[in-house]
Amino acid sequence: MGTNFWLEAGGTKYFLRKYRPYGLERIQEIHAAKDHFSKKGIPVIAPIRTRENATFFEWEGSHYALFPFVKAKEMTRETLNDTQLRNLGTFLADLHLAGKEPFDAVRETEHPWSKEKFYKRLQRVLDHVAAKPEKDAFDEAVLQKLAVQSALVGENTHAYGTRYPYHLTHNDYHVNNIFFSPDDEVSHIFDWEKTQWGTRARELARALELLASDTEFDDESFRKAGLLLGAYNDRYPISAEELEDGVRKRILGSLHAVWIEEEHYFNGNNRADELLAREDMRIRYYRDHFDEYVATLARNLQ
Repeated sequence: MGTNFWLEAGGTKYFLRKYRPYGLERIQEIHAAKDHFSKKGIPVIAPIRTRENATFFEWEGSHYALFPFVKAKEMTRETLNDTQLRNLGTFLADLHLAGKEPFDAVRETEHPWSKEKFYKRLQRVLDHVAAKPEKDAFDEAVLQKLAVQSALVGENTHAYGTRYPYHLTHNDYHVNNIFFSPDDEVSHIFDWEKTQWGTRARELARALELLASDTEFDDESFRKAGLLLGAYNDRYPISAEELEDGVRKRILGSLHAVWIEEEHYFNGNNRADELLAREDMRIRYYRDHFDEYVATLARNLQ
């Protein structure tokens, strides 16, 4: 996770982003993606250029970018209204349409899942927890979550592969990265640090989850998901088969991930701790209701 700062100089507010240590090449990719989408009409918040006309700079071994302070409407998942949900779907479709054509400046691609890598990372976490003299509530929750994940990964027979073309994606499309105008249109999108080439349905599946349901897979959540998905499909049609492929990729990617635990135990970062229980609930839901979930979503494509 990067670090954000609010600055003020001469009565003007700015937003300063300190990037994680990705390396120069990756940061160049991130900024190239912003420029690419901006030229395609996507309302990216462009960084303020330095005196050397660069879009980011290095200071004391870290990379930073300075952005204008944007005044716009911010929402939470719970407060999104129906118009905003439809506009989020249309906007994501426009973003994917803008990301269809080849663009060599970004090489990062969608990550496949790997049982071998998962079990190696899993064992490192388990060894660390086992070595603790006393276990706290977080440790116990981790052990319960990872026991479920380990079993499901062991049962998984789906190898990574796709019949569908890659798009240049934002890859972190959720309400915290989006501003709205007074008339509920998406006015700005920011935080492009996860941008990559990937299947559009995988990003769409994640957006439906984070913007409409999170861990509440009830009738109201499916209604909201239907608004977003229907608007997306109206602008950039997607088949039920492609959508199912994206949902499966989203779920299997999450299933093979232990990044929350690694951040907590090895990087001294507790900011993601609150996500542990939510991720555990989602994994259990998809384990028990995958076919039902996909079928319910697909009704919005008819």
